[in-house]
Amino acid sequence: MRCALLSALLLTVLQPVFAVFAASIPDTHFATTLMSAGNASTFKVDVYGVQNNSQLFAPLQHAFDLLADAWTSQVLVNTRVVFTQLGPSHALATGGGVLFVRFDASPHRELVPIAAAEAITNADLNAHLSGLDRYDVLVKVNKATPWHLDIHSQPPHNQYDLITVLLHEVYHNLLFSGAVSLHTSTPNAPHAFLLDGYPARFDLFLANAQNCAVLDYLKDNQLSANTNTTNGQLLAEAVTNRHLYFHDPTSGVRVPLYAPESYAAKSSIYHIDASHHHEISIMNHLISAGFQHRVISNQILQMQAALLNPENPGANHCPFPLSDPVPHRTSFSSKLAPPDAVGNVPTSSRGDASRDGPYHVPRWAIIAACGVGALACVSLTLAIFAAVARHVKIRNGLSSQGMMHGRTASVASSQEMLVDHEFTVDHVICDVGDVQIDAYDFRVVQGTPPRS
Repeated sequence: MRCALLSALLLTVLQPVFAVFAASIPDTHFATTLMSAGNASTFKVDVYGVQNNSQLFAPLQHAFDLLADAWTSQVLVNTRVVFTQLGPSHALATGGGVLFVRFDASPHRELVPIAAAEAITNADLNAHLSGLDRYDVLVKVNKATPWHLDIHSQPPHNQYDLITVLLHEVYHNLLFSGAVSLHTSTPNAPHAFLLDGYPARFDLFLANAQNCAVLDYLKDNQLSANTNTTNGQLLAEAVTNRHLYFHDPTSGVRVPLYAPESYAAKSSIYHIDASHHHEISIMNHLISAGFQHRVISNQILQMQAALLNPENPGANHCPFPLSDPVPHRTSFSSKLAPPDAVGNVPTSSRGDASRDGPYHVPRWAIIAACGVGALACVSLTLAIFAAVARHVKIRNGLSSQGMMHGRTASVASSQEMLVDHEFTVDHVICDVGDVQIDAYDFRVVQGTPPRS
């Protein structure tokens, strides 16, 4: 009887620790494979991290049916959706593929998301790869989020629409990703640079208020000299002055992009800015509880058509000097040296449909805390055993002076650590050799993980 009571006490004490520890482990349980064959493409979706729960599969199927009618590709789009623990106050979901393809035939040698490259070439460019590299689309969905799963109704004010979020994250894999990132160690003079030295396909269409290609600020030495700033500073100012656009002069499409004055690594540049014309879009930078939008708009389809046309060069190249991205510049900034690492660094291309102020403790810290907590609980349990034993011994006329003390540990983290961890997982530029496809000289590139 006494042993049973002590065992129950031990399980009660350790149960919260086991629960936290389990929540920190990625969900690798395979649930099922869904197929969505639409009018424009076909998606094969491997679902992980959930049991065979039909309530989840209905919105998943509906979301990818919508995507299969909108995304244009003759190549099967291999997709992996994982339901996992991202932290209750962190992102609703994250999206980002591990592969880009370098378009060597282009003078810019731009990086193209693997799904877009396959749509252009009509070839499965990563068919010979394995593991996560075999997938064209990767999405993680936060299990802790109160999801709205009904495909026929609006979400209540305290739930998030799963279909809307899935559409958002998949389009980050397909199109809305890029290589422009900011080095912000000097807040008053941030420095922008390109991941691995190459622009992404989306970046070629970035334009300023005068419809001039924003990447040309990296080459405009005349404006750099006139304003006493580096080219990297000019680009940083151009993508943080609230006047950034996706512009295709061929079709005339001009879409305002989210470019707040305070650069947000997982929100800036690669989202549509609703504040300019109050356009409701699945690619707005923020998705709120109770919000639902299950339409892939004509605006996104026009951007898609421009990006998937390999003959489209992107935004206009205007004569130098370009317009000053800070037109009311009151004082000249001192020149800054570029950041130490301008090559394989974490990119801000992945967008997250996040709540305000995303933050959570990284997995290694949670595991460490759980280990310390488990030791503390074991120590506490042993202390209880010792106290009981001492009490028994005292009753038998014996004395015991030993005592054990449990200790607690606090774990701190930083946003930089969070970003480093997540972006090494979701954005690794890969190099596996050359693939010659038709007239489009695409090369699948794979490299080392980002350096810290």
